[in-house]
Amino acid sequence: DDTRRISLFKSIKNKKFLIVGNGKAYLHPTYIDDVVQGFLLVTDNQAAFGEVYNIAGPAPITVDEFVNTIASTLQVAAPPFKIPKPIGVLAATGFELLSKITGKAPFVSKSKIEFLTEDHGTDISKAKVQLGYEPEYDFKKGIQLTIDWYNSNKHL
Repeated sequence: DDTRRISLFKSIKNKKFLIVGNGKAYLHPTYIDDVVQGFLLVTDNQAAFGEVYNIAGPAPITVDEFVNTIASTLQVAAPPFKIPKPIGVLAATGFELLSKITGKAPFVSKSKIEFLTEDHGTDISKAKVQLGYEPEYDFKKGIQLTIDWYNSNKHL
């Protein structure tokens, strides 16, 4: 039931989304059932007490792959071009200032720019070796299930 990214999906669906940066930054999306699996593997596991584990999907993907997979699953064209990061940051600064005046959420923010331009991949090998964690949902499957849920709940 992840509703935090509905605006991202809507903007891609409505062809009002542009990639900021070169699209090569890494994300490591995780489907909720894999997160739950990770929690269950540490519950009542004395060997896991005090340890830190990264729980994520099977593999990191680039922002290009992230956006293109969502667009493809929504059956719309992927964004046709990218905006350089400095221009994106400048636009985000303007939208954030305007937001303070209007009280409405900014169209784009510096935190969204950071999300699209900085690496967010993670190493899950410790969880795999020590806990037996094996993510079951690759990105395409997780996106399809997410879009199905968004549609069935009339979010898209």
